[in-house]
Amino acid sequence: MKINKLGFRNLSIIATSIFFVTTMSAQELKQLTLEELNYGGKNYSKFRPKNRKYSWWGNQLVRKDGDKMLTVSKTGKEQAFTEKQKEQYADWCTQQEDKAKVKEHNIFIGEKAITTDGTRELVYGEVVYRNEFGIETGLFWSPDKKRLAFYRMDQSMVADYPQVNIDARIAQHEPDKYPMAGETSHQATVGVYDTTTGKTIYLKTPVSHDTSAVGSSPADNLPVYFTNIAWSPDSKMIYMFELNRDQNDCRLVSYDAETGARLQELYRETSDKYVEPLHPIVFLPWDDSKALIQSQKDGYNHLYLVERRGSRSERREELNIRQLTNGEWVVMDMLGFNTKENSVIIRSNELSPIQANIFAVDIKTGKRTLLDNGRGYHNGVLSEDGTYLLDSYSEPTVPHCIDLVSTSSRCHTTTNLLTAADPWEGYEQPGFICGTIKAADGVTDLYYRMVVPAELYNKLNSDIEGHKLPSLGEGVGLGSTLDPQLST
Repeated sequence: MKINKLGFRNLSIIATSIFFVTTMSAQELKQLTLEELNYGGKNYSKFRPKNRKYSWWGNQLVRKDGDKMLTVSKTGKEQAFTEKQKEQYADWCTQQEDKAKVKEHNIFIGEKAITTDGTRELVYGEVVYRNEFGIETGLFWSPDKKRLAFYRMDQSMVADYPQVNIDARIAQHEPDKYPMAGETSHQATVGVYDTTTGKTIYLKTPVSHDTSAVGSSPADNLPVYFTNIAWSPDSKMIYMFELNRDQNDCRLVSYDAETGARLQELYRETSDKYVEPLHPIVFLPWDDSKALIQSQKDGYNHLYLVERRGSRSERREELNIRQLTNGEWVVMDMLGFNTKENSVIIRSNELSPIQANIFAVDIKTGKRTLLDNGRGYHNGVLSEDGTYLLDSYSEPTVPHCIDLVSTSSRCHTTTNLLTAADPWEGYEQPGFICGTIKAADGVTDLYYRMVVPAELYNKLNSDIEGHKLPSLGEGVGLGSTLDPQLST
């Protein structure tokens, strides 16, 4: 980076003046102590933005406030629902269902064990493939709650890796199964338990795939990754993305949930680099002949609308695929559906690479409607029917906000539930200078953030020809990293 002589001289004068000049505003600001800056300090909690605990009970928004539960109207009005009483174990149930859980490597539904031979080497119902490919659970209920799909992981061939349990009063040796690079990995299969018959079947998955379309390697003789398990709306079929070990050939395959038979390969995606399935197929709540899949095949993660055609009963099903979102930006999350307007609610960085904003996407036209204020970093949770959104976000000058937002594209409303005060107000704070520089290709923007001590930042703002410096990148708070604290 080049600095002309005049600019260098101005910066030198500013830097020198810091040692001799202290502004009146700086004198009035309090200095943060080490105890206040320490993550484990006694006063650290008071420097976190205020928050409230909201959740959806179906389409009813509720807030927990100590021993109270309050219902929240669409206008933000609250009414006490429960207070501390002699009741015990009260629960709000939107749908009665059995609870599946894993205990000592076996699966239980309620108190009934549906597997009994689980060990440290043969594990049921847990995450497989070291949490890769978006896998966060090993249990998958069918929509009608009559069948439970689950992972069965055989890791008997995997070497032990030494670990120590430090939670015990005296440290204990507690090895873990961990496949080091180049070593044998575990093998996974998918089972289906039928609660009406009490029987378990296993999907008849392939040992390997024909990868002639993308070239083969010795790795292709190894077991396939079975990822992103999903059920058909009628609970009769299971869909999975099957990925070869070279991770360059991915296929969406359907299975019969009653017999375990492999029915059909519906979609295939290959790449000369890699394919990374992270999300299961999701069927539209109002039309089970259509579904959404996510793919990075155009270089950015986007939504694709798939329409099932043909006879499922005769195993002649085909998919017609249409890209629903597109552009040089990423769909970060799919939050759910507005079932009244037939739209899908997404979170994306379309407005800026350093933001996250929430949009409603019309399934028929692909038209996107911005649901938030267009600034900052947003996270959202939908009501059961998707007509309202709990929007939690922050901006460079807003520590934390929570809004109740209607997701309608025709009648869009927003009700503020919380605007947190700046917990650092009245204290001397560092400054943040953000901007972009070009990558080596001369085209790509690379975003940077520079943390500047408070006195230097104030002098730079007031002395460099009256120009105000660019501020903090979207949604990053003062307490998020150590560098702002070291600069105070």
